[in-house]
Amino acid sequence: MLSVFRVAGSPMPEVTWYKDGIAIQNNPDYQTTFDLGVCTLTIEETFTEDSAKFICRAVNAAGTAETNATLSVKGW
Repeated sequence: MLSVFRVAGSPMPEVTWYKDGIAIQNNPDYQTTFDLGVCTLTIEETFTEDSAKFICRAVNAAGTAETNATLSVKGW
């Protein structure tokens, strides 16, 4: 699974990804990057327990913006 969002702002926002409201930075199951205004979440291998609402939140002195997506993984 791959999700990509574009973020812009001045000063450059700080971006945080969340899974069901819990930050997922430094989690080996979820790879997040923020480069040149592009926020990316990559999940190499998904399992039913990865089903959740994912949020990408950008924050700077001007305010907060976020987008979200719901991932539903079905078992066999």
